Parts: sequence; structure tokens; C-alpha cells
Amino acid sequence: MGGSLIGLGMRVLFRHRTSLGGINILALFLQQRHGWRAG
Repeated sequence: MGGSLIGLGMRVLFRHRTSLGGINILALFLQQRHGWRAG
């Protein structure tokens, strides 16, 4: 249950192009560069 909530929260952050730092920055870069979906 906790993992699902964290995953959902991360997905919302990616969709609105925000970041908490760390691996999120890499994920946002890959999403913009390669067109990969955040979900």
C-alpha cells in the first residue's frame, strides 16, 4: 500500500515536471530527451 502511494506521488511529480532531486532529475531528463512516459 505504501509503495503504491509513493509511486503515485512520484508519477504526479513527473507529470507536472517537478523534482525532488536525485534520481528524479535523471527520470525527467530521460522523459524529455527520449519521450518516455513517466508512468
